[in-house]
Amino acid sequence: MAEPETGVMWDADMEVNLFQSMEGHKPCGINKHFHMMCIQHKFYEKTSINISTAQLWAKLHSLWDIGILDSAQDPAFPEVKEQGLFSLPFDSAELVEDVASSEGSSTEVSSIKSGGGGGNPAKKQKSPAPLPPPIPASAVAAVVSSGGNKKKKG
Repeated sequence: MAEPETGVMWDADMEVNLFQSMEGHKPCGINKHFHMMCIQHKFYEKTSINISTAQLWAKLHSLWDIGILDSAQDPAFPEVKEQGLFSLPFDSAELVEDVASSEGSSTEVSSIKSGGGGGNPAKKQKSPAPLPPPIPASAVAAVVSSGGNKKKKG
């Protein structure tokens, strides 16, 4: 029977090959597109039929409700989704105190101890460490010409 959206004539053999190609790959969840590429590759290896991922998606959508399967998958970071923002666990208050005392910030530490969260994460961020000075080209050329770190036997 031909799928109206794709124009591919799916017979029983092709469906069996599709299901065999799906072995070990879930076309739902956070990695669904990666898995679909693997399915497409395996399907091509089995059948030598060059079919697009859009055609494969259309076939899978005709068999299952992929949207429901997607929503049934666990999110990558469920605690972030539930709480909205990242917060440190309470047992790390001692570490936070040490860092805050070195920066001179005591208001954020007291709010973390009382369970008030970590405050606004964008409020006070450390600037990255400065980069070391560039290596002069003459030094690089000397190392390259001497063969790197190889020691000469003498």
